[in-house]
Amino acid sequence: MGNDNNSSKNSIFLAFVLGSLVGMTIGMLYAPKSGKETRKNIKKFSDEVKDTISNLSDDLKDASSKLCEK
Repeated sequence: MGNDNNSSKNSIFLAFVLGSLVGMTIGMLYAPKSGKETRKNIKKFSDEVKDTISNLSDDLKDASSKLCEK
């Protein structure tokens, strides 16, 4: 039963992260900036997303390893 609760929390967190990413992307695209500045911001944002996904992946691997050990 505890595993279902963790899965639900992970799903909610993932939905929150994805919603935030979509919102920030739309905000950047509609912001009144030059094309060069917008591309720079999108590049920075995509790098941050890659880092976040990598960190989440590492956390999930650690959590699954701990569950397997139990």
